[in-house]
Amino acid sequence: MTIPNNPAPGREWTNDETGVTYKWDGDRWIVLSNSDEILQSYVTEVEFEADQTRQDDYDTVQDNQINALETQIQLLAGVKAVGEWNYVRNITGGSPRPPATGTFYATHKDGADVLLMNWADARLIMINKTDLDGTVFAFSEFEEGDKIEILAEDGSSACFGTVTNNPNQEAYGNMVISVERSNGGPPQNSLKTFLISAYRPGSSNGLVDLDILDNRYLVKTGDTMEAPLNFQRGTKDTPQFKISPNGSEDFATNIYSLNGGDMRLRTSHTNNEGDHVGSHIVLNSNGGSPETKIYHVVEAGDSGAVPKSYVDGKVSAGASVPVGAIMIWMNSAVPDGWFKLQGGNFDTSIYPKLHTYLLATDGYTAGKLPDWKGHYPGEYGDHLAGVSLGKKLGQRTAQPSGGAPKSGANIPTGAQRTFTATGNTNAYSNGIGPVTIDSGWDNNTRPKTVVVHYIIKHD
Repeated sequence: MTIPNNPAPGREWTNDETGVTYKWDGDRWIVLSNSDEILQSYVTEVEFEADQTRQDDYDTVQDNQINALETQIQLLAGVKAVGEWNYVRNITGGSPRPPATGTFYATHKDGADVLLMNWADARLIMINKTDLDGTVFAFSEFEEGDKIEILAEDGSSACFGTVTNNPNQEAYGNMVISVERSNGGPPQNSLKTFLISAYRPGSSNGLVDLDILDNRYLVKTGDTMEAPLNFQRGTKDTPQFKISPNGSEDFATNIYSLNGGDMRLRTSHTNNEGDHVGSHIVLNSNGGSPETKIYHVVEAGDSGAVPKSYVDGKVSAGASVPVGAIMIWMNSAVPDGWFKLQGGNFDTSIYPKLHTYLLATDGYTAGKLPDWKGHYPGEYGDHLAGVSLGKKLGQRTAQPSGGAPKSGANIPTGAQRTFTATGNTNAYSNGIGPVTIDSGWDNNTRPKTVVVHYIIKHD
């Protein structure tokens, strides 16, 4: 189908595929009937092409659906058996025996005396003509080339193959098969119900597309499940869910979730599927800054993860700097968790631990930090009896090595004298005793001073 390019006004064109005739009015196509009546509104060429594309796509989808339905109708028309039977093995003296009503079994390709463990090894299928519902089938109508499908009711195993003989028994179906697809095997020590379908393929070439005919099957590549996938209980040696590496040298396994970029692994603490209270792990894209959240982590040994409360408890028990610790700091900006000891105020409701600590110190006023500007710390020891911690003692000056300075001698009392000659030093005096200066001195020698800040831990 080709739409005319640059049509002249009044040009008519008929779509050979639809039989619809159009007329170009210089700007858009008009849909006309045989009597030139307008059937619908004007449409632009772009709109017309888009409409035709949608119609073509719809026709393709519709054709595919019709083909699938036709194949299913052909198959259903050729169905020879659809019923449920219990699997019960019936071997006597190494030879197969007729199955009882409502039962079937299969023999191993290497002999009836060999226990069948896997459907892939099946050869002879023996089915009683009466199923569990009492429906009776005529297996003499089966022919070589018929298809047979065996599916466990619980989905645990399946077998699909082609009948390679012409069964002639009336009491039961005695069919030799060539297994084409299989999963698992028949039960060994328990009763299990199977759905068995036997039919003549309806297509001309004798092939049946199970991915179209039976929604219970998935293709190996690019298919999508339409319902939840439930795994049977697994063991340490046979896990219920396993993802193998992509190759011998590629150990990366990628699992993606489309739930808003999140992946959640969660357990329920009850049997209710809607229970969302259990422990869970959340992998979150967080707008390009990925984060992992683990909820309800219990306190474990050295090899396990522990909650934040456990770590905080260990830290507060002595692994970190305790509240009230004082440190020398050579920077005007103090680190987080510390205050300068310069008499500033703090909120006791925000820092209750610091408030409690300072209650035991000398001269503390609630909410006011000690002021240590210009003070040396002095070790308390036990020699300052009766002195409270944090008390500021009087300022004293270090004593020189020769002791405190004093006057050297008395000035004696003398009579009135007159300086009459050179070198005469006698003068009148009432006498002055020696002057002693010893206040403000002690017996310690102070170190040289460096300018620092005292800071105190507040939380």
